[in-house]
Amino acid sequence: VEMTCTLASSKAQDSVTWTKDEGELEDEEGVTITTTNKQSILKLDSPTPEEHNGTYTCKFNFNDQPSLSPTAEVELEIVGTDDSQGMDGLTIALLIVCIILSGIVLLVCVYVMIRKRSTLEQLTSAVRANNQAT
Repeated sequence: VEMTCTLASSKAQDSVTWTKDEGELEDEEGVTITTTNKQSILKLDSPTPEEHNGTYTCKFNFNDQPSLSPTAEVELEIVGTDDSQGMDGLTIALLIVCIILSGIVLLVCVYVMIRKRSTLEQLTSAVRANNQAT
C-alpha cells in the first residue's frame, strides 16, 4: 500500500511527519517513508488488517511558520491480504478446473489417436488384402 502526500505550495517544507492513530511512524521493517521537497510517500509492505488498519496523517512542518502545518488524513481499511506465498480459494478452484479440463482434453486426444490408428490399420489391412487378391 502506498500513500502519497503532496504539498501544493511554492515553499518547500522543512520536514514531514507521518502518524497512525496519533502515533508517529518512522522508517522500519515493512514501513518506508520517502520525502522530497514537496512530496512524501508512505509505503507499507505486506499490510495486514490487524497491524495496519487505522487513520494515517501526513503533516508538513515549517520551522519558520509553525502555525502553517498543512495535513492530510486518510482512513485505511485493509479487507484482505496479498499473500504472495499462498493462493486464495478462487485461484485454487480455477487451477483444479484447468487441470481437470486439460486431463479431459488429453484423454480425448489419445482416444482420437487410437481410433485413427485403428482405422488406419484396418485400411492398410484392407489394401493389402485387396492387393494380394489381384
